[in-house]
Amino acid sequence: MKIQLNNFAIINYNPSDINHIKFAKDMKEADDEFLYNCVDKLLEKSQTTEKLHIGYGYMIMEKENIVAFFRPARRINKDTIVFDLGVHPQYRNKGYGTKILVELTDWFLNFEDINCIRLNIDTNNIYSLKCAKKAGYTEVEEKYPRQFATYLKRK
Repeated sequence: MKIQLNNFAIINYNPSDINHIKFAKDMKEADDEFLYNCVDKLLEKSQTTEKLHIGYGYMIMEKENIVAFFRPARRINKDTIVFDLGVHPQYRNKGYGTKILVELTDWFLNFEDINCIRLNIDTNNIYSLKCAKKAGYTEVEEKYPRQFATYLKRK
């Protein structure tokens, strides 16, 4: 599967592909406790189909480079979806997270039956919090255990 966004593409995660394995290893070795503890789980399932599936991990490509992973984590109701996004350490602090989030958001709000996208971000992850705001998400007064902030973007 390949879904072409503006500057990026979403492709299936392939646990046998050496580049995908290296990406997952790099993500685990990054100084990020959340990703280290769950990157394998976030990427563990993927299908080689032509449609995105909730709960499955996908790679985000820029040309031939894997720059991030993405997982449409779950639907909360018929029109709201929760995203997980992780940018490869080599591409952090360069605007990739914001650009990817903007393109994913636009695609989902325009091509899927989605009216609201939700991000649950660790309140200690200042870079992801800034990324969400730059991508047009608004923080809402809803907190989860383990200090997660909730950000929403509506159609």
